[in-house]
Amino acid sequence: MIELALPKKHSPELRKKAQAALRKLATGLLNGRKSKKHDDITFQLSLTERMIIKDNVAYVFSKHSEYEKFLNR
Repeated sequence: MIELALPKKHSPELRKKAQAALRKLATGLLNGRKSKKHDDITFQLSLTERMIIKDNVAYVFSKHSEYEKFLNR
């Protein structure tokens, strides 16, 4: 089971999008980009919202800048 890690201040819509993405991923309807550097899988939820799956945890970001900071860790 994949755990969901949402930002502290998130909207209910962001939670719904992330849960829907996890359901689609479980059924095989969603494919993500796999990074070569960190071995993460990235999904685009909307224009600025991203989700990264790493070690059975789905990290969800509402801002693209937060997503970039996470990638450059």
